[in-house]
Amino acid sequence: MIQETTPSDSQYDSPLQEPGRRKRHRTLPGVFPTSKTPRGFIRTRLPLMMDGLVHIDTDPLVSEILPYAEGLRFWARDGRGNLTVREHVPDLKLVWTDGSIAFIDYVPLEIQAEMPSFATRKASLEVSCGELGASYAVHDELSIYREPRHSNL
Repeated sequence: MIQETTPSDSQYDSPLQEPGRRKRHRTLPGVFPTSKTPRGFIRTRLPLMMDGLVHIDTDPLVSEILPYAEGLRFWARDGRGNLTVREHVPDLKLVWTDGSIAFIDYVPLEIQAEMPSFATRKASLEVSCGELGASYAVHDELSIYREPRHSNL
């Protein structure tokens, strides 16, 4: 669950999970160098995540970026319709200069459309984070790129 931390007392040692070094499919992993993480780099799982990190890394209000840092628990319905507690590890945990915390996931629009329970899961994670004093967001092409359809291509 979420623990209240500030940049000075962060207990972040290493990510809970990390993308592999090489994969042969569309979600190509990469490495994003940044001074806002203890390791000096973030292993990204998508090109979309790499592009989104440019915005976060250059934001002076973000003091620390922790990749795959913490598991969030949320309520979800299983195949039978019963409520169960599930755990999800967001892509990034951000610590702002005022001490507030935000969690971000990068999910392309195409994948969001393929997952029928995506909107419900997102809403459950927003509620769980809100109860703990943090915020949760999902970034996609519309929130990262100025012109996501690239009409100039």
